[in-house]
Amino acid sequence: MLQIYHKKTARLEFHIGFILIYCAVFSYWIVHRFPAIFTLPCPIKATFSIPCPSCGSGRVITALLNFQLGDAFVANPLFFLILALSAIYCSGAVMQLTTGYRIMLIRTKNTSWFVSLFGIIAVLANYYYLLMQ
Repeated sequence: MLQIYHKKTARLEFHIGFILIYCAVFSYWIVHRFPAIFTLPCPIKATFSIPCPSCGSGRVITALLNFQLGDAFVANPLFFLILALSAIYCSGAVMQLTTGYRIMLIRTKNTSWFVSLFGIIAVLANYYYLLMQ
C-alpha cells in the first residue's frame, strides 16, 4: 500500500522535480535552437540493428511539440508513462516551492515488489512493441 503524507519543508530544499523542470526547459531550448539533433539515428540500432527501449524518443519529442499525439504514441508508448511520472514529480516540486509542503509517497514492503514488477513489465512490453515494428 502506498502511504501519502506531507511535511513542512524549506521551499528550496532539493526535489527531483526541480531537476525535471530544468531538463524540460533546457530540452525545449535545445529543440528550438538545434532542431536537427533529433534526426540523428539511435547508436544502438545503427550498430546492432535492434532498437533499444528508448528508441523513438526523439520522434516522440518532435511529435509532441507539433501536437501530434498519435504519432508520438506510435513512436514509443513508454514515453507517455515517463511523461506522466515526470509531471507528477514536477507538480510536487511546484507545490513545495509555492506552499512549503512536500508530498511524500512511501511504499510499504508489500507494494515495493509490485511497483518494481510493473516497471519491468512496462519496459519489456515497450521493447517487444519496438521490436515488432
